[in-house]
Amino acid sequence: MLAELIGEYAGLLSMRSVSFYKTELGEIGIVEENGMETNILFAGADVPEEAVVRETPWIQETSGQFRRYFAGKLHTFNIPHSPSGTEFLLRVWKELQAIPYGESGAYRQVAEHAGKARASRAEMPATVTQSHYSSPVTGL
Repeated sequence: MLAELIGEYAGLLSMRSVSFYKTELGEIGIVEENGMETNILFAGADVPEEAVVRETPWIQETSGQFRRYFAGKLHTFNIPHSPSGTEFLLRVWKELQAIPYGESGAYRQVAEHAGKARASRAEMPATVTQSHYSSPVTGL
């Protein structure tokens, strides 16, 4: 019996899961694979085709951290994550994460810190918008 449960649990770990929640930002989808958050989906984002809609312990923890964040009780997320994207997009997400709680940053500053100081006014908003449709928690 224990071996069957372990095998079933191991099978769950190798799947990509998504669950949806209502938040102050609207409905979000939390995507998890192998015990790590891979994306936060916002309105307009495509759900990964291979994702199974279900709530896992990792997704529950991430959802709980979002609730505490919006209640003002959490200022830094502590969620294992495995973001994916272009090299520049990953740098943008890292820079967005460095913006302190309650503050904002200008596109130009984020672009400079991400190593692309000459990113156009059109390119940075598009990059940040892309990062917010399907963002790792680090991008929030």
